[in-house]
Amino acid sequence: MLFCSLMTTMVIGQQDYSRLLSQLHSSESKSLNIDGTNYSLVSADFTVTTTNKGSYLRIAEHQQEGWSVRVLAADGDPLMTGFYSDVALTIPNGRFTYYHPNDRMECTGTFVNGVKSGVWIRYDTSGNVIAERVYTGLGTDELLMKNGPDMKAGDR
Repeated sequence: MLFCSLMTTMVIGQQDYSRLLSQLHSSESKSLNIDGTNYSLVSADFTVTTTNKGSYLRIAEHQQEGWSVRVLAADGDPLMTGFYSDVALTIPNGRFTYYHPNDRMECTGTFVNGVKSGVWIRYDTSGNVIAERVYTGLGTDELLMKNGPDMKAGDR
């Protein structure tokens, strides 16, 4: 298949990306497996979808300890990168980064066995830090810093 050599790299060209999306849109299953890499159409919440409307491309590459995942918008821009420990891609485990539509980071942090852990940092669309939050992994968290026009007295 044409995509075997092109799609296993971390970066795919816009033309190849468009062909792959077109192939997935016409596929009944909305998913392809090529050389250990899974390409799927996903919805806005990054779960597999069976419709073509509002769908994004999720690329899951098998690694020794799990699955490295990227979700790309229709234009090929990144929406999310992360790591899952299970083949079903339901247990986030490792560093995750989410992106604004302008390709700048929206937030980044770490999951441990499906639970946010450690410091998560949120950025505005210009790349400025607007908040840092510490997650204990025990269901409690603490806002360390909040910047910007919506900052109120007492925000920490």
